[in-house]
Amino acid sequence: MYRVQDITPYIHVLCNHAAEFLEIHHEFGLAAFLCSPVEKMNHMQVCLYFQNTLKDGGNKNSLKSAILEMLEYENRQLYFASNKVPNFLKKSKKYRLQ
Repeated sequence: MYRVQDITPYIHVLCNHAAEFLEIHHEFGLAAFLCSPVEKMNHMQVCLYFQNTLKDGGNKNSLKSAILEMLEYENRQLYFASNKVPNFLKKSKKYRLQ
């Protein structure tokens, strides 16, 4: 059904080793082996790439790739969250004129 080059490591583990992992780590259940957190992180990185980066074509003087920009952004977010750095910039209020 599948060619050898079509088999990814994820499919290999799912087909050949899932029962073994469930036997060893039965207290976690099947939900522990789902890849939804990985898929969510991939989705967030794709959105960040298409919304906030220069896509490797913006500033000619910058030697940073879009991947490096995204990793630095994620590292800053993790640093601020883990060290409880206060946010001095408040979101501006929106007013509607009538």
